[in-house]
Amino acid sequence: MGFNSLAQLLAVTQAAAYVVARKKNDQLAKKNCVRKKRKNGIQKNKTIRTRDRRTVTQVYNCLGPSYFRKAYRMTFETFWILHAKLRHGIQMQTKELVKDRNAKRIVKDPSRKGHGRQTAFHFHNGTVHSSVRLACAIRYFAGGAAYDLMAIYGLSYSEVMNSVWIVVEAINHHDEFIIEYPSDHAKQEEIAAVFREKSEVDFDNCAGCIDGLLIWIHKPTKKEQEHSSTDAAKFLCSRKNKYGLNLQGVADSRGRILDFSIVYGGASSDCIAFEASNLWKRLEKGLLKPGLVLFGDNAYLNTPYMATPYGNVGPGAKDNYNYYHSQVSPAGDGGREA
Repeated sequence: MGFNSLAQLLAVTQAAAYVVARKKNDQLAKKNCVRKKRKNGIQKNKTIRTRDRRTVTQVYNCLGPSYFRKAYRMTFETFWILHAKLRHGIQMQTKELVKDRNAKRIVKDPSRKGHGRQTAFHFHNGTVHSSVRLACAIRYFAGGAAYDLMAIYGLSYSEVMNSVWIVVEAINHHDEFIIEYPSDHAKQEEIAAVFREKSEVDFDNCAGCIDGLLIWIHKPTKKEQEHSSTDAAKFLCSRKNKYGLNLQGVADSRGRILDFSIVYGGASSDCIAFEASNLWKRLEKGLLKPGLVLFGDNAYLNTPYMATPYGNVGPGAKDNYNYYHSQVSPAGDGGREA
């Protein structure tokens, strides 16, 4: 059959492609089952989609070692080392999730036998492996979208987000991942020694740098405000015009976190948020080896354990000190944000 013009050929090609795509969609629809769900007295149909699970190894084979490291911020080997440490915790948190779901699945149909009993929850497309949950969490924290992770690993949106919080809970319950400033004076001296290498004037007393970080959040709902026993204004940082949490973090010369605290909302100053932290209490009790201090900006108070810049100074020794102080301390940008 011939075609009189290129437009006719293009139209026929598009029509054929549409027929093939429609046939594939119909085949997929047959695989998917429809579950009837009653909400507010109205019966609704909810499609349970059949998804093909993918393993982390399959994703790695697709990406290769270089792009995997860029996407997950670690090598493939390091990923499995981390998984070995968190596997048990992830499995335990997953069991808690299933247990919570089972508690909510109550049979409401009076015509069915055993009305009022609980029905066991199961994963329609099979259980989600602990390594996949860890990979979803790491990629999500590295900036990956939940919708993309759904397609990559064959999960529902809710399972992707469940994986994120399951991994968070597993890390928080693992003793090895507790972040707390070291009380060992020898370790404090090691931190100060590395800072000295960074300092042009050989500051040898800096045992860490402290600064505030505004962690962005959405405006808290009324329910969230009631749960936190405070109003939304406490979370609003007026200087940046964003809602958030005030994180106080201490880092070494390589930017690795040594200690952190999240107690107040974004409306609080760094000084107040710091003095509400457990680190402040430990410092008040003599945590640091004598002669060592933390370096912070002018948002903090100058104390025996905190070195801050001089305020409102002109050219001279004090201004020179401020310059070299800034080499090993936060940039003095008035607080960062994330």
